[in-house]
Amino acid sequence: LCRRKVKSVIILVTFTVSVMLSLLTWSLFRALLLDPPYFDPNGEYYVLTHTDKKWASAGHFTMREMDAYMAREDIFSEIHPLTFFKSIFVNTPGGNERLLAAYLSSSVLQLSGARPILGQLFSKQDDKHNAPTKVLLSERLWNNSYSSDPYIVGKSIEIHGEACAIVGVLPATYRFPNDQDVWLNYGSLDAIMQSQYAKYALRTALVKLKPGVSKKQAIQGLIITRNSLSPPSRLLEHNEIPFLSGYRQFFLPNEMQAN
Repeated sequence: LCRRKVKSVIILVTFTVSVMLSLLTWSLFRALLLDPPYFDPNGEYYVLTHTDKKWASAGHFTMREMDAYMAREDIFSEIHPLTFFKSIFVNTPGGNERLLAAYLSSSVLQLSGARPILGQLFSKQDDKHNAPTKVLLSERLWNNSYSSDPYIVGKSIEIHGEACAIVGVLPATYRFPNDQDVWLNYGSLDAIMQSQYAKYALRTALVKLKPGVSKKQAIQGLIITRNSLSPPSRLLEHNEIPFLSGYRQFFLPNEMQAN
């Protein structure tokens, strides 16, 4: 080390940088995928879906099926309907773009700490079935496609050929449930579910169980609700079972989940 000082320094610096990068990578991985989200430090929230196929499944709850689950006040203390993933075509000033979107209820926006930098969030009226489509833009889309227009709220944006009202802009720090550029009100999902894009939309919910209700008991109760549904029901036709997945585990492949 003393005879080859320059090489020794290079080796030590390289080793130190490698260790720091490894630690940083692990920290980011843990923060993004393993640690509970800030709004759920104790891991009390579950994603209500069906079977254990999670979002990759082509299936979804219909409005009628979801309403039946939401009525189970003996199981849930909180239920926040949403759909996590939706690929949409948006006509912006830069042309027709394909963007990642999510349909969120007003309650899940509040739960996840959304704070618009312009405009306002969705209201309870926007959660009602067949509500007019309203849109929240990401700060990135607002900057890149609309030149940070301070008067963007109230203007229209065309999604799948439909003119939709822009009600606000969310900051770059808001990334729930993923790195979306567009958020639409949950009540407007009904129209999409009847279209050719229906199979790509997963109607689900972020839920919290009532005190004293275990995950196993909750699933058993939901199965009873599923079995009581009158046809037609996709869940019955395909024998799909209601399933509760921890919020963080919902995004992880089975082989990466903790036992």
